[in-house]
Formats: sequence, structure tokens, C-alpha cells
Amino acid sequence: MISTSLFQSGVRRVISDASRLFDPLGLIEPVIVEAKIFIQTLWKLQVSWDDLLPENLQAFWLEYRRNLGALESISIPRWVNYSEDCSSVEWHGFCDASDSAYGACLYLRCTTSDGSVRVQLMMSKSRVAPLEDLKKKKSKLSTPRLELSSALLLSHLYEKVSQATQLKIPLFFWTDSNIVKFWIASTPSRWQTFVANRMSEIQHLTKGGLWNHVAGIENPTDGLSRGISAAQLEYQSLWFNGPVWLRQERNFWPVTLKLLLNS
Repeated sequence: MISTSLFQSGVRRVISDASRLFDPLGLIEPVIVEAKIFIQTLWKLQVSWDDLLPENLQAFWLEYRRNLGALESISIPRWVNYSEDCSSVEWHGFCDASDSAYGACLYLRCTTSDGSVRVQLMMSKSRVAPLEDLKKKKSKLSTPRLELSSALLLSHLYEKVSQATQLKIPLFFWTDSNIVKFWIASTPSRWQTFVANRMSEIQHLTKGGLWNHVAGIENPTDGLSRGISAAQLEYQSLWFNGPVWLRQERNFWPVTLKLLLNS
């Protein structure tokens, strides 16, 4: 665990601290994305490698490091509830984006023979939103395009996990962006290159899956797009187990026009 003693640091120390947060499955990714967003903030402010951070940024990073101690009280089961007792097994993927970052997470939903439902977080990924680069004539991405990027990230995440598990089971993908759902349902050639290329790849990687709309407040990837402190993560049932309705029968799921990608 990183020491929480008082210190004065520059970008070098911040990156050194952040690089020690090793989480290949992304089970505490909402905490790590806070560090990613903070490092990007330092980059935007053009803080030099060894310059001391401004007082307000020093305070934020010190509090962030202090809160990391709360991770020691978080227990994540290694067993993901998949067994021969499961009468039904499904993948459920969620994606979301903000101006700061975007992310995706994947859950395994198992229904047992007695009708009980168990949902377990399998893996997640996040990315900070690309910065504007006037020299390269690269503008900042709009929110819809960031949402589309999160859907593509989810598609790649599903591809990676499905190849590792070899489970051929029903697929459900959830986004709180109706624009993204509309894009995915349409023909890629209708759109400009950025949207068309991502749409085409999403359609290919998620063939046979159902794309659905979920309310933003019920989207577990909201924490990936904005970050959650380590002190708060332990109490985030939405993050570890998905929305409450996912542990209920299908008639309790959000009612939307569902998009099925032909296999």
C-alpha cells in the first residue's frame, strides 16, 4: 500500500504512485480512472515533470492516496457464480462516457435451477477522453462520439472475455445513449468516417447481441466515466453486481425497443 504521509510532489511522483495500482481485470477501475483523469489534468495545465503541484492539486492527490487504504477492506470473490447448477447464463455489458473519460464493464448473470439470480462483475476497462490538439487540427470529441467510443470499448472487452471463456451464451449490451443505439442500428455508409468505422466494428464484434437502453442513474459504468473514490467504492453495489433489476426476472428489465444484431 502506498504511504499516506504528507509530501510535496510533482508529476513524476504522481505517475509513480498511479503506476503501482495494478488491476488487470479492472475490478477497482473506477478508483484508477480518477488517477488517469488527474494525470491528464496535470498535462493540460502543462505542469513540468518535477515542478511542485499547486496547493489545490496537492490536496486532491494527498486525499486520493489516503483513501487508497479503504481498498484493503474490499473483498471480491474469485468464484463468479458459474456452475452446472445454472439453468441460464448470460453476458451483460454496459458502457458510458463523460467529457473526462469513457468506459465499459461486463457481467456474468446466472439463473439457478431454483430461480435465484446471481450477477458478478467480470472485467472492465476505461480510457480518458482525448484532448484537443490544435497543432494537429484535432478537435475535442463530442459527447455522442465519446459514447460511441465507449460502445466500441465494450465490444472489444466482450471479444477478449468471450475468447478466454469460450462461453456461447446470450448477449445483452446496455447504453444510456439513444444516439449510439440509433447509429448501431443503421448502415455505416450513411455516416462520416469516424462514426462509420466504429459502427462497423461494433456491429461485427457484437453480432447476435441485443443492444438496449438503460437509464443513466442505473448504468454501473457511470463510475468509470467520472471516477469513484476508494473510500466510496466498497459501498457501490451497482458497480460490483449491476443494477437491481438485473437480479430480477426479465419482465422487470427496462422496457425499450431492443436492437438485435444478426449473427
